[in-house]
Amino acid sequence: YLFVHFNGEGVSVVKRGQWNAKKGAAHEEVGSTHAEVKMTEVEQCTLDNVLDQVASKFVSDDDISGGESSFSISAMKADYESMVKEAVVAKKEFDKKKAAGGGLERKTAAELGADFVSGESALKSVREDMGAFNWALFKPSKKGTPFYNAGSLSINEMRKWLKDDQVLFGLLRMGFGSGTFRRTKWLFLHWSGEEVKAVKRGQANALKGNMHRMLQPVSVDFECTSLDDFTVERVVDTVKRVVVVDGDTEGDQATNAFTVDSFMAALEEEAKKTAEMFGDSGDLAEGSGEKKLTVDEVI
Repeated sequence: YLFVHFNGEGVSVVKRGQWNAKKGAAHEEVGSTHAEVKMTEVEQCTLDNVLDQVASKFVSDDDISGGESSFSISAMKADYESMVKEAVVAKKEFDKKKAAGGGLERKTAAELGADFVSGESALKSVREDMGAFNWALFKPSKKGTPFYNAGSLSINEMRKWLKDDQVLFGLLRMGFGSGTFRRTKWLFLHWSGEEVKAVKRGQANALKGNMHRMLQPVSVDFECTSLDDFTVERVVDTVKRVVVVDGDTEGDQATNAFTVDSFMAALEEEAKKTAEMFGDSGDLAEGSGEKKLTVDEVI
């Protein structure tokens, strides 16, 4: 444990003296430490500088005890870099989990049951800026919208319901940014699984125009046959390219506004807003809670 004493160069002499007089109390509050590191500017807060100061302290302690110092700057630096590497890996896993909806699990409309939500109400919810559902899937039809399913955790939850032997059409609401900076786009999805028979594929695909009209208005069209193509990264990239071509946003603005991070910020805002309805924390990186609401409570 290291006690860090930072004396900023811009601090006046009087204030520096007053605050430094409280160093003992601060040290006592922190508790026992192995060494003290002093700095006067941010540039000194580096691994090499800290280890240089620590090395002299530890070697001095060993000399006093009469032993031979086993401390090595290179060894400690290697240990620290290894720890940082592990933290980076853990952070990537956390981000991956969060991007996938994390441990947060919610029932979809199909799992909640027809008594809870209908296709019409689910579609209405998706069309709202902050509705409880942000995606809905429908089976091909000449008229009407045969409801398949809807959910609130966006792309990665939606992926679980896209089967290789099916053709489905859907509407996906995608927010970017949160609060007053939020922008919303609606994506028309045409899913045609790789294992769909040629005749069935042709019949279903012939209804694309009809389904597109039923799910209007939309901002972006997206077709795919494999889940490898339907990922957060690829969908966000498609939205970004479309808004630039359409002139909705200048190139640099689109690069900053339509990113995976801004998409996840919007999704987290939505999840927290609907947390009570689904009986969970709304935290994408956490598991759902035990609290469950009845239909009457939700209403």
